[in-house]
Amino acid sequence: MKECTVNTDKITMKKKFEPTLRQLRTAKNLVTNGGKMEPAMKEAGFSKAYAESGKLKKTKTWQQLMDEHFPESKIALRIGEGLDADRVVAAMNTGKDATAATADFIEVPDLPTRHRYVETAMKARGKLTEKVDVTSEGEKIGGFVVVKTEPPTTLSADTTE
Repeated sequence: MKECTVNTDKITMKKKFEPTLRQLRTAKNLVTNGGKMEPAMKEAGFSKAYAESGKLKKTKTWQQLMDEHFPESKIALRIGEGLDADRVVAAMNTGKDATAATADFIEVPDLPTRHRYVETAMKARGKLTEKVDVTSEGEKIGGFVVVKTEPPTTLSADTTE
């Protein structure tokens, strides 16, 4: 299947890639598992090594699948809604004129939810990463050496000899 893009200067043909069954299953699994890519890929039938490599996200087919099913405009809209998330809490007037009729429900900012949406937005923009290797330049670290240190001894006030 080919897709035709018209430009005023020239006509270009862009190949539309068809997603595989495993790619479609991975996309479906992402929705149901909360966006965890590796488990979604493994459940869809990809090997552990390929799921851990992150190569699928770099393919043209995957990018087209994401653009089709999860357009950036819709994601931006949902993130915007989450950044303004509120929650409803019960409030009661406890003043001296309070009665049963003074109980009410009010909306207050849902700060934990807003925080998660800020994190999500930052990750989507590439401004926040989960892990950064700053020591081994991608090489596997063989083992760790645990060094125990003794707490410093305190000197008593009477140090005269």
